[in-house]
Amino acid sequence: MRLFYALWPDLAVQQALREWGRGCHDACGGRHVPVEKLHVTVAFLGEVPAQRYPTLIDIGGAAGAGNFELIFDRIGYWRHNRIVYAAAHAIPTPLAALVRALTERIAGAGLPIERRAFLPHVTLLRDAKRTPPRLQIAPLVWQVGALSLVETIQQEGKHAYRACESWTLSR
Repeated sequence: MRLFYALWPDLAVQQALREWGRGCHDACGGRHVPVEKLHVTVAFLGEVPAQRYPTLIDIGGAAGAGNFELIFDRIGYWRHNRIVYAAAHAIPTPLAALVRALTERIAGAGLPIERRAFLPHVTLLRDAKRTPPRLQIAPLVWQVGALSLVETIQQEGKHAYRACESWTLSR
């Protein structure tokens, strides 16, 4: 199973992020990420044997962060993989605690963890030809209230995401 833990935005946040992607597309090209795929990866697991799935359910359920606001306030570009993304300038304390708890539990279960620094972001465009222009964007406030364990699956020859489990993040 190809899995990751993620935060999934509500419809209003998805629509606003899609508009940000449209604003960038005219200037830098690329392929839009479908609105239903817009998310923040909190912990990437990659290929995990199916027998480890119950452990991942336990890890997600024990992550224990409260709900929080995530504010996207900038657009970025990764030249090496030609991705345009929306990002948060600051990582809210509950999100940092959630990432830390997941990482510690994943490592404690003997599963590999990513070593890159965590940057909360949502991929808007893939295969962008150039850096997007500096857009005037109003900060986008997302009230995050749930964590999901998501599987990447093949559907009609394309990657799709299937939320396997979700946990409410409550105070």
